[in-house]
Amino acid sequence: MSWRRTEAYPDFAGTPPLDPPVALAAPVTVPDPVHDPVVDPIAEPITDHFAGPVADHSADPAVEPMSAQTAEPEHVGSIRDSGLFDHAFYTEQLGRVLDADACVCHYLIEGAGAGLRPNRLFDAASYLATHADVAASGIDAFFHYVSYGIEEGRQLDLPANVLGELQRLPLETLVQHRVAVQAQARGFDPAQPFAPETVAIFASSLGNFFFRQIADRLAAGFRAAGCRVYRLDQNSQRPDDVTLDFVVAPHEFFLLGAGPRWRNTIDVTRSVVFNTEQPGTPWYFRALRYGAGAGMLVDLSPQSAALLPGLGFPKSGFLPLGPVAGTAAAPESIRDCVSGLEDVPLHPESGRGDIRWEERPIDVLFLGTLTPRRSEALARLAPTLARHRCFIHAPTGFGRPLRGAKGQIDEAHSRYLAAQSKILVNIHRGEFPYFEWHRIVMLGAEQGAVVVSERSLPVPGIQPGCHYVPADIEAMPAAIERLLGDEGAGLARTITARCRADLATHLDLGVELRALMYLHRNAGTAHA
Repeated sequence: MSWRRTEAYPDFAGTPPLDPPVALAAPVTVPDPVHDPVVDPIAEPITDHFAGPVADHSADPAVEPMSAQTAEPEHVGSIRDSGLFDHAFYTEQLGRVLDADACVCHYLIEGAGAGLRPNRLFDAASYLATHADVAASGIDAFFHYVSYGIEEGRQLDLPANVLGELQRLPLETLVQHRVAVQAQARGFDPAQPFAPETVAIFASSLGNFFFRQIADRLAAGFRAAGCRVYRLDQNSQRPDDVTLDFVVAPHEFFLLGAGPRWRNTIDVTRSVVFNTEQPGTPWYFRALRYGAGAGMLVDLSPQSAALLPGLGFPKSGFLPLGPVAGTAAAPESIRDCVSGLEDVPLHPESGRGDIRWEERPIDVLFLGTLTPRRSEALARLAPTLARHRCFIHAPTGFGRPLRGAKGQIDEAHSRYLAAQSKILVNIHRGEFPYFEWHRIVMLGAEQGAVVVSERSLPVPGIQPGCHYVPADIEAMPAAIERLLGDEGAGLARTITARCRADLATHLDLGVELRALMYLHRNAGTAHA
């Protein structure tokens, strides 16, 4: 759905103040730690198009409860080899130290029944309540999930206390998982000469187009780092001179179309794999399974990255997708690709940040897949939005991956629209408040739009009230009206100038990727 109005601005006064800006924390030696979860991109997340056939286990022969028998070797081996059993976390719950196999045996025989969790993200009771056929069969929930559920795309709801655990992760912990900080600890110096790689960046052409946008951003970043770059998909031929393979969204790339042939072509143990999925989605553990054994696994989310060492990925970290010098917004050909812009007086300037904030023709921009929660939120904001010039692009869900047809806006055109907008509104797709890096940073901050966003999980270096305006749905109308009122241009200049300076100083993607290459070349675990 695209919706816009072009009435003149009304006058509004008496709105409450926005949250006051807060001072930035002192930066670390390397670029100030910042990162994002992909959370919800503009594109629709992967749908059950990727799920394998779901087997009904309710008619399977009942098995003896684990508490009354010894653990089956098959079950122990499957769980151990999945890499998804967090040994350290389990012994922390248990209160005593056991070796890895003993932990798995204890979990199968006693721990599951006692409510212990095999990792921070899996809750057996919730899984069995969601999947009645598994509960009826008597199969251990976690064994079923790692053996069948992941490939079947079974729903996995986060344990009730996980959000609180992720919110309470200290900023110091999140900082230490950043790739650049780990590289600095091993001697990386961005001022020193660095031998560039020849990089092949792989992303499926059949999957979520947001992941292709990530691949394109990474390609620009590697070029800025001095590397020769090949942007490839599942149908490409890998050039002989490639020295580093970089796979984006492995659960798509190695699965869709001709992707399976690459499982025996790419040496994953020497590659970097980029996880694009969030904990709690049906695809999170599938992505980790396809990334198993990777030379290094990097993540969009600092909270997810903090979980990875316990899930069998000692060489891992989070990688903020900062700006790349020289990238610009899309050309004016956007009218040929996006419907609903016929009467919008787009500004002729198209470069990033070239348009003065008060001269931007779109007052409020929203780009995002329409979910029930967003539909309700937009309905509540409608009286405010109707008084201003807005562009809302909210495609409904699709039964297959998005492929960028007309009506589906790619990254270049998203940047163009953001560069033409005063305010970009960010609404979480569901109740879990991941930090939407793509909207808040790549579209909002980089393009000079002021982001008004629901509160999100913390990200080191990006601060609410400083780099974006935090507001729940009830407070968004007042925030929008104040920004579009008499004092709005001054507030906007303060926020956008701070964003531009901090992103350029602390989040240069070329520097981040040089740190990644340095860390990848060093033997041993990233968290040593």
